[in-house]
Parts: sequence; C-alpha cells; structure tokens
Amino acid sequence: MPAPIREPPFSYRGNSADYPYHAQDLLAINDVEQASAAFLRNLFSGAGQGKPPTKAFVTAQLDLYGIPFRRSDTVANLRQALKAAVDAGQCEELAPSRAAVRDRLRAKYDEAFTRFGDTIFADITGGPAEEASADPPRFVAKYFLDADGKPDRNKTKDVLRLSPDCPELLQVVEGVPGLAIRSTRVTVLVGWETEMQRGVEAEFARFKSLFKSVPELHSAQASLDLGLFLKRHLGIGPDGAAPPAGVRPRAAVQLSRWWLEDRKLPETIMAKNPRLCKDEFDDTVVISWDADSVAAVIASLRQAARLAREKEKAEERAEQRKKEAQIKARWDRRSKGHTELKKQQPSTPQGPLTLQRLVGSYLVLWDNPAEGSNGHDYIDLDPDDEAMRLDVFSPLDAGRAHGVKASFHLGWFEGTMLLGMTRRDVELLRDMQRDHTGGAMTRIRTLTSTAGETARFPSPR
Repeated sequence: MPAPIREPPFSYRGNSADYPYHAQDLLAINDVEQASAAFLRNLFSGAGQGKPPTKAFVTAQLDLYGIPFRRSDTVANLRQALKAAVDAGQCEELAPSRAAVRDRLRAKYDEAFTRFGDTIFADITGGPAEEASADPPRFVAKYFLDADGKPDRNKTKDVLRLSPDCPELLQVVEGVPGLAIRSTRVTVLVGWETEMQRGVEAEFARFKSLFKSVPELHSAQASLDLGLFLKRHLGIGPDGAAPPAGVRPRAAVQLSRWWLEDRKLPETIMAKNPRLCKDEFDDTVVISWDADSVAAVIASLRQAARLAREKEKAEERAEQRKKEAQIKARWDRRSKGHTELKKQQPSTPQGPLTLQRLVGSYLVLWDNPAEGSNGHDYIDLDPDDEAMRLDVFSPLDAGRAHGVKASFHLGWFEGTMLLGMTRRDVELLRDMQRDHTGGAMTRIRTLTSTAGETARFPSPR
C-alpha cells in the first residue's frame, strides 16, 4: 500500500480492514485518525473496553468534527464536550473545512494508489495468465484497451489462454464491448468474439495431448463449446438439426459426469436429439446414433473396470505377501537367540507346569491386530524398533514363592505383572509386594488365552 499523503498537520490514507470502527476515509490530524460516529457512540456508552480516550484523541475528534473547544481545558472537560457532541449527533460528518482537506488528500492518494498498482503489475513476469490472476482490470487494459480505456481490436488479435483461477475476470471482460470469455475448470479463453471460434478450435486440439482418457477429453471439449463438440463428433449442426441417416457418424462419445461442468449435459443433448442412443456405466455416459456402438463401448468399459479390479486385487495380494515376508524376516532375526537355545536344549521338559519352567525371556509376534484397530500399539512397523517382550524372573526363594514377577514391553504398553499357579497364589504374592513396596497393585485377572506366538530366550539375571 502507498504511504499516507501528508499536508501537516493533516494526513490521509485509504480504507483499512484493520480499523473496522473507523470511517472509510481516514483523515488524521497530528497522526490521530478520524473515528466514526459508531465508534464514538460505543466509546461513551460504557460498552467500550480499554483505557479512557487520551487528550490527543479527544482534541483531534473535536477539531475534525468542528466542535469548538479550548486546548487548555482539562481532559475530563474535553471528554465531556466530545460526549455531548456525539449525543447531539454532531459527529456524523466531518466539518466542511476538514472535508475539503480530506477530498484534496484523497485525490492525491488515489493517484498514488494507481501508481503503486501499476508498479506491482509491471513487475509480474509470468505472462498473461499470471497478470490476469493478479489484476484482471489491468490485464484487460494492457491487452484489449487503448490509452483512453476504449476497446482496441488491433492491440491483441489472438485469443489468450489463461489459468482457471480468475474469479473476477468474467465481470471485467463483460464490461468491454465485443470481448468474450470461455471458462471451464481446466481452461479460460479471453479474446474478441470474432476470433473466439479459432481459439476454441486450437484448445480442442490441445486437449488431445492434455487428456489421456476419452471420457475426460470429450467432457473437457463439451464443457468448453458444446456446439462445436456436437458438430465434430455427432454431426449435429448449429441449429441442432440431425444429419441425414446415411451420413450419421457411427462413433460414440463418452462423457464423464465428474469432469463435466454441467452434470446434466447428457440429458440436455438427448432432449434436443431424441433419436440418439444412450447408456451409462459408472459415471461415464455413452451417446451415439448407433446402438451397437454404444453397446460396444459399454462392454469395453465394463471389461476395463473388471481388469482394473483384478489388477488391484493382485497388487493387494502381492503387498500382503511382501508384508508377511517382512514380518517373518524380522521374527527370524529377533528370535535368533531362541533358535540357538533350542539347538542347545533340543528336548522339551516333560511333566506338569511349574513356576520355574515359566522363568525366561519371551518375544511376542503380533501380526493380526484386532479388527478396527490400526495395530500401531502392537506391531513394530520400524524394523529397528525394540521387539515386544516378556521377561519372567526367578523368585529369590523358589521353595516359599507363591508366584513369579514379570515385566512386559508391548509397544506403547509397559509394566509389571504377577504370575501364579492359582488366583490365591497371585493374591498372596500381591500382598507380599505391597508390604515390600508400600505401593498399590493392579487388579488380578485369570489368564485363559494368549495372543500371537512367543520365542523363549535364556533366563534373565
């Protein structure tokens, strides 16, 4: 924004959203800006927040609104004088002498603002597309108007292709006699009406290299110029007349409702030409003069969709096999110690389960998290993460022990558990731990099942 225009003690700057309670024309005296009547009423109504107005603020408002005052008065008296003027409706308009100053400075500010905008526009290096997006009025003036702001058809004869992000451009173009605009979600064309057809035809040709699928290509062309599209693909004339039966094109057009600017466009085409044949698959509408052509395209679309689903399923199976291989490799690496221990102790202990047989370190493989869970709390997605494990410690006095203690590390969950042969044993072990530590223990649960697999390692020390 340009700097404020100054004529001491006055200054002026343009509109500002930073001061919603201030007047639109911000005349200031001694750098204190005019406050609107609404702002002043709010200030003296008791609803205003903050400190009371300063003497500089009050005297500036009294001066700008032409309220007589003496600068030697106390700030309290000056505030009372301004409040009385506000209550009497004397702060709705600037004093005539101050309004004249505002109008003079406003004209200078407008000139400075125009020069400021010209400088910013001149610095744009991205060509017409960037210029139109940044400043539509200056873009139109640069390419289509003469020095007096009148249409100049010799200035730019070619149709300009722009980016579809100029919402204000339509209104500016419509204000210039003879200037036309074609706008879709993928392109914007601006040029003289006499040249627009040539620009549209060039854009039709460009679309062939831009869009890879037929439905996208046809939808883009139909959205840009339906008349030219129908003439080229279905032989329908400008007046909507159908071609003779013997020369009607047999090829079918394919329109994607998702790509169309108007999703009801296929129905519009059919309403004007009821002898056309139409069918749909998914979001694609197929239209042709020949029913067999429509059926062939629909069959092709179904076949392509089936192949795409099969490919997707094959990729999912391959990805699943890859994940399973990664899990197995990670498990094999982390259970290496267990494998070596089994080689040293190939026989499995026989007889009833005892507490001493529980002692050891165990790795846990969890490759099937509960349905509805993302599994992040249990599956170590990073190959270098610490494995989930359970360490069961040997009791100090195996002969008198009621159970054993174990520590567990399961993803985000870590803690200590007590294990015993019976619930009563665990309760006694819990009471012993409470006596030793003075802390509270968690609830006791009877274990009836396990999840995943475990690999046992040598006992921790």
